[in-house]
Amino acid sequence: MHKGIRTVENASSKSQMSEAIVASVKKTPFHFVELVSDKLLKLLGPHFASRMKDTEWVKERVEGFLKGLFVVTNHTEKPRVFEIHGLSTTNLYTEFIQREGGPKVSLFEYYTQTYHIDFKYPNLPLIVNKYKTLQNTDGIRYFPMEVCVIQDNQRVTTHQQDPQATREMIRKTAIPPAELKKQNALLKNSLQLDGSEYLNGLGVKCHNDPIEVVSRVLPPPELEFASKAKQVPKLPRCSWSDANKYFSTATCNKWVALALFGTQQDAINMEQWTMNFAEPQILVRQATGADLKLIIQGYYEQGFEYMLIAHPDNADQIHHAMKYIEQKTEVVTQGVKISTVKNVIF
Repeated sequence: MHKGIRTVENASSKSQMSEAIVASVKKTPFHFVELVSDKLLKLLGPHFASRMKDTEWVKERVEGFLKGLFVVTNHTEKPRVFEIHGLSTTNLYTEFIQREGGPKVSLFEYYTQTYHIDFKYPNLPLIVNKYKTLQNTDGIRYFPMEVCVIQDNQRVTTHQQDPQATREMIRKTAIPPAELKKQNALLKNSLQLDGSEYLNGLGVKCHNDPIEVVSRVLPPPELEFASKAKQVPKLPRCSWSDANKYFSTATCNKWVALALFGTQQDAINMEQWTMNFAEPQILVRQATGADLKLIIQGYYEQGFEYMLIAHPDNADQIHHAMKYIEQKTEVVTQGVKISTVKNVIF
């Protein structure tokens, strides 16, 4: 189930916004119950065979996918359940333990002699489990992947999914809208939201049927020239960023664009670009942080409400000064890199 608080338009009354708790069915992937070694082979794919003995390479690529999972051992009468805290850069041959009353032996010798295990992949990194000793000090246990099984009912977190797996999951779990509507209705009934004394006490009401809202799509921004001609830049160079926000119209009575250049060539390019732009005309000045305050202060006194400031890519000091002055003058400023301006225009 996916749930969250959303701002919904026209949910309770026309032309008004209201906060709503939105719940819907969500398909969530779970980790398959299998040996950790089998999961690792699937994660590495065809690259595994040639790099099997390179434990550092294997650790770098799969540790993030395995870290945090709970596993259970299968080589003893009493299984041990523990969390994977990481992977080692050693393997069964290169990690040693001190046997009680005897010499140090490799983990390969220990497991093969004690539990008679025939390992397929003894060169794999070992699973790391951290624990507290009886003396309250930090200890580490190492387990072979081939004796650890991933436990059931563990969700696949976002950082454990690669882009390909995410696309595949979305494709396979897509639900037709009509079926999703039925499943959401069943979900609502199972939550027993109707008549809840807690919701009633908070003044929260639950709709019997899914609410219907009218969505609006923002058209891409346009470049307007002095000849009144308009041009839509090629996407994705100039498109709106979806931030899951509610957009409402606003009015800006006076604004100006200011281009700060760092080299003479930038100044020449800016002069060429701005000659064909519509009002408010872009002003070109040399990039200096010292007089930026006077510039913004001057526009503030003239009643300007917004300033779009293009600056060289490496001029962080200008951006910091710009935002500091914004707090003092209340003129809204927006900084944009010269390279971004070039990408949009050309």
